[in-house]
Amino acid sequence: MTKIKIDSELRSEFNELIKEIALSDEAREMKNYIQHTDVNTYKHCMNVALVSFYIAKRYKVNVDLKTLVIGGFLHDYFLYDWHLHGDKLHGYHHPHIAAQNAQRDFNVDEKVMKVIKSHMWPLTITFVPNSKEAAIVCLADKIVSTKDSLSRRRSKLKAMEGEIEERKAVKRVTREAKREWKAQKKEQKKEQRKEKKNR
Repeated sequence: MTKIKIDSELRSEFNELIKEIALSDEAREMKNYIQHTDVNTYKHCMNVALVSFYIAKRYKVNVDLKTLVIGGFLHDYFLYDWHLHGDKLHGYHHPHIAAQNAQRDFNVDEKVMKVIKSHMWPLTITFVPNSKEAAIVCLADKIVSTKDSLSRRRSKLKAMEGEIEERKAVKRVTREAKREWKAQKKEQKKEQRKEKKNR
């Protein structure tokens, strides 16, 4: 999850802008699909909307906050698991699918549609962000996606470090067990020699 320090007043403003759509059954369907690594599409979209809102507020960018937040939240509203979908050009196609779904389910206006359609720029080279809202969502999506991917790598590295430590511990225990075994064998041979001498 993207960590943003945002005061309760701004958080309330953000929640007011997004709650109607975010709490809908249609939008919550995004929770069924993985977006990046182990982050579901709903959480990813919520983070993009929040980062977009934060950027606009933090840098005092004069934008239509409703368009910004709704466009950010619905930018990946394509409603399928793109890892299993079989579309090798998902990156090019999904902005249009998400825009169509958003139009169908939430009757979004043309400004929101343009935000959604241009969020993959520069990959979708013909759909350049042509508003401040679209540019901010495009940037926020890159920030959140990168963070999601990097946190997965950090988790993998920690897991690998754990495995390495575990292997070292096993080797250490194995060496100690071998030393003990050798010492026992040596002691047994000594005892056997003593017994032979005493006979």
